[in-house]
Parts: sequence; C-alpha cells; structure tokens
Amino acid sequence: MLKVKKKNISSKNEGFTPCNLINEQYVKNKMQFFNWFSTPFVQCQWENSESLNSNLKKLILEREKIDSGVARSNDGGWQSAGDFYRWTGESGKIVKERFLSLIKIATKKLNFPETKSMDFHLYSWACINRKGHYNIDHIHPMSTWSGVYYVDAGDEINKDKCGCFEAYHPNVSHVTSFFPGLSSGIEALQPKSSLMVLFPGYLRHGVRTYYGNRPRICIPMNSMVKFKKKKKPLSPLSQFLSKNYDHDETIGYLGDKKERNA
Repeated sequence: MLKVKKKNISSKNEGFTPCNLINEQYVKNKMQFFNWFSTPFVQCQWENSESLNSNLKKLILEREKIDSGVARSNDGGWQSAGDFYRWTGESGKIVKERFLSLIKIATKKLNFPETKSMDFHLYSWACINRKGHYNIDHIHPMSTWSGVYYVDAGDEINKDKCGCFEAYHPNVSHVTSFFPGLSSGIEALQPKSSLMVLFPGYLRHGVRTYYGNRPRICIPMNSMVKFKKKKKPLSPLSQFLSKNYDHDETIGYLGDKKERNA
C-alpha cells in the first residue's frame, strides 16, 4: 500500500488559497478607505483662565439666588434662561468671543467645496449641577454648532461618578446592525475646568449623574449660521443714475444732482 505524505500548511496561510492571497495583496495596494458622514467634535482647553472663571462663577452663583431658573434637559440642578450674555458683562463677552473663534476655525476644518460668507448668532445659558443631578439625553434643534464651556468642573473623582458628558451615535441603526458589540455607539468626555467643546446641534448627548460635593458650573451655547447675501453689481445704467442723480426710495430719481444743488 502506498502512503501519501501530507504537506504541512503554514498557520499563516491556513484557509487561504493562492488566489485569496493574491486578492488580499491587491486590495491592500489599491483600496481607498473613507469615513463618510463623520461627526465633528471639537475640544479646546483655554489656558490662564482662572481669573475669568472666578468672575463667571461669582456671577452665576449670584444669579441663581435671584432667579428660579428653567427646566429643560436638567434633572435637578439650576439652569438660567438663554440671556446669559445680557447679565455677565465683560466676562460673558470673553466667553462669547472664544466660542466665535472656535466656531470659525472648526467650520473651516469642514472643507466645504463651496465657500460662502457667513455669520453666527449665539446665545448661551448657565448651568449648575450638584450631587445627584444629571441631564437626560437630548439634541439642540435648529442649532448649527452647539457647545459648552466648563467654568468649574467640580470635584475630580472617578470617571464613572464624575458626571461625564456623553454623546450618542447619530445613526441609531448603527448600534444593532454594524458590528454590534464591537463598535461603540457612545463616546464619553470627562469635563475639565476651562475646557470648551463644540459639536453639531443634531448630536444627541446627555450628562451622567454627578457625585461631587463642589458644584459643577458650565455655560452651554447654541449658534445659528446666517449666510450673507452677495451684493449684485449695478448695471451700467444704474451706475450712471446713482452717480448723477439723487434717489428717493418712495418716488424714484429726483433729478440732476447739479441742478438740485444750484
């Protein structure tokens, strides 16, 4: 009886035919990988902000004493109306300017194929969370960029108890259909004093229960983009009339400027 000696197949290539290996190498060389519809999330740690934060903290805690606040996403805690910049003076102005600077640079990073001239209209409110308080998950409808500035992040405690900012994958079906259990549908951020974050208003987010003893104070923000209209160039006739004749919107051109000035 003839005995046929079996060839050993290396563990590296086990389960792959030569065709498989050729295809794999070809794909490695030729494949282009893109992340479509990614969600921007921006962070900026503002240095040397101790004096600013001290003034903001004082203003916000004093406001809490005379203002009953409003209830939005917060379960417990205190939240002001969206008129923050009206009662915070120069300190509020600095926060607003910082938000605008971050929005400007972050928007440029989006690399839109068409550039349009735009402005952003902002409004903010103040929030205070104490021990046991949290914010349910929510979005900010009609807001282009939303964000938050942490005046005082509170006590430095375990990440699971610090009241992390949580963001949820905007595509809900992703959690159950795209590598379930392997691909995370939640991102968490541990707040820090003087940290400013920025994200699209459509991004669902919330705040876990805070267990610190020192109040956490922050300033959330919403912004709406306003596109500037380009001025159409005047026609030759309009240029001539504008240069040589006075104009009144109610009755039209009033006559030769030289004659009217005589």
